Amino acid sequence: MHNYQLFFTDYFGDEIAAEHAKPASKAEILDVMQQILTASDNFLGIVDQTDTTLQFMVNQDLSIYVDSPVMAKKGSYSKNVTLREALDIVEQLETLINMEQIPDLEFSLW
Repeated sequence: MHNYQLFFTDYFGDEIAAEHAKPASKAEILDVMQQILTASDNFLGIVDQTDTTLQFMVNQDLSIYVDSPVMAKKGSYSKNVTLREALDIVEQLETLINMEQIPDLEFSLW
């Protein structure tokens, strides 16, 4: 079952732009995450059925910046994690992305 839309940029390979996001299951997303989130500046995003977006961007030190923009609040929930922690976040998602189920996110205005 495809519960999410997937987009990503791999600066050493493929890209699926956000405006051309593809349907993807959680298993497919986890597989792509392990391939894409290994080089600095690469990023990957998923969008659920309510248009909530969760993005993962690789920092220069190879930690991963997790970000979920909230247009209505003019800010984002975010934190830095390891690849394993990023994978755990997606593994624990239910049908919808719920910021309350992701521990230690901090909200910052843009």
